[in-house]
Amino acid sequence: MLRSSKGLCESRSWRMGLDRLSAGRVAQDPAGAQRPCVVYSSTAAVYGPAGLDPVSEDAALRPATPYGRSKLMTECMLEDVAGSYPFNYCALRYFNVAGADPRGRAGPSSVNATHLIKVAVEVALGQRSEVTVYGNDFATPNGTGVRDYIHVSDLARAHVLALDRLFARPGVSHVLNCGYGRGHSVLEVLEAVAQEAGRPIPHAFGPRRRGDLDWVVADNRRPKERLAWQPRYDDLRAIVADALRWEARLSRGGAPERLERVEGRVSVDLQR
Repeated sequence: MLRSSKGLCESRSWRMGLDRLSAGRVAQDPAGAQRPCVVYSSTAAVYGPAGLDPVSEDAALRPATPYGRSKLMTECMLEDVAGSYPFNYCALRYFNVAGADPRGRAGPSSVNATHLIKVAVEVALGQRSEVTVYGNDFATPNGTGVRDYIHVSDLARAHVLALDRLFARPGVSHVLNCGYGRGHSVLEVLEAVAQEAGRPIPHAFGPRRRGDLDWVVADNRRPKERLAWQPRYDDLRAIVADALRWEARLSRGGAPERLERVEGRVSVDLQR
């Protein structure tokens, strides 16, 4: 089973997380093995403050939000089941997933999105007036929070490799970070979007949100070692370019967008 639950409202995180897990189906090895397995979409929100060092899978688990706590509780449930039954799992702890399929076949389409890159891209396309930057008093070089942004295609590849690993080694479970091992601040992300779109991204500072950490960057050595996972899209500008391309397509009701490369950046034609 590949289980994902993106965009849950915090007030519903616990109930929906449990309902989805308990109602889910497990994957069976097509080669005939009988041991079921699960690839579970967890989150870096299970970690507590880690300073400026990349956070490893063995770091302290101190989630500060209901979403993070619900994910950690589900990880504990999986561990308990794996300890009592012929079952194994791989919990992938997502860092900040962004971008869209480079070939334009799929991407995020949620309404009232809160993800920074999607919001910034919507501003670039004139769908919003500005980006609200929540806090400028973080312990980072420019005062805005630093996050590890991973391209959705690299994350999808990690899921496939995780399932292959579970089939290849029944009885062994894993907890793995999914990130690139380096971070970008909010202001750096806005600058990347501005450069790709060829226009400034208006923004205003708002109050810091409860539970937001200064710096969240993955130690990704374990997935590289256990899954032979190698990122293919580890570039913030590439992530932003794919997000822009996809959002421009959505703005036209799914029709192919008109994009061109101008001096190394993506130029978005806003005419419909």
